[in-house]
Amino acid sequence: MGKTKELSKDIRDKIVDLHKAGMGYKTINKQLGEKETTVGAIIRKWKKHKMTINRPRSGAPRKISPRGVSMIMRKVRDQPRTTRWDHSWDHSHQENHWTLVTRSRRPCSRSPRGAKTRPSEPEPESEDGWHDMADEDEEPHQFPFCPRRTAEVQLDLQQDYSPLDLFRLFFSTEVLKLLCDNTNGNAARKHAQGLHTPWSDVDAEDMLKYLSIVLYLGLAPRPRCRRW
Repeated sequence: MGKTKELSKDIRDKIVDLHKAGMGYKTINKQLGEKETTVGAIIRKWKKHKMTINRPRSGAPRKISPRGVSMIMRKVRDQPRTTRWDHSWDHSHQENHWTLVTRSRRPCSRSPRGAKTRPSEPEPESEDGWHDMADEDEEPHQFPFCPRRTAEVQLDLQQDYSPLDLFRLFFSTEVLKLLCDNTNGNAARKHAQGLHTPWSDVDAEDMLKYLSIVLYLGLAPRPRCRRW
């Protein structure tokens, strides 16, 4: 695609003047016959930089160092018949030669050939280092277990417990009575506040049935309540 013709400064200034007069991009496009994108780009440049002329570009970075430029100028002066290919070939080889010389002048960390290196002394092992099978095992200190309160559930290791026996250790008769009293009391308070849902007090048997349903729902989960 060829390069488009650059607009003159007069046309750019005229576009900015029409924009200042309140005209839009399409109106300026119809009046001057320029593309709407071109009109928008000129107006945006004027809003940002307050100028319509093209700003000077920085350009691409130089690929040849000042030393390479002086070398080429010297060779052209000494050999006027030198071609462009000769310049590029000599310059690349000169830069590579300079890189190799610079790298060869770096100090080498290796010892010279034939020189004897002093073996490094082993570091002394610390007291808390690794042990082998010859070391005797030391029994760690046993900290006493002293809870602040007495544990509620105690198992007799000489007795065999069924799942129901283990369940009754946590939900004893006193715990079930406490759950029933709190449930019935909450229902009485709700009825006193105006709740007219029918209610009958629950006992320990009803509470056990409810807990068994909750445990079953946890053991056999379903995505919806209607699936049970």
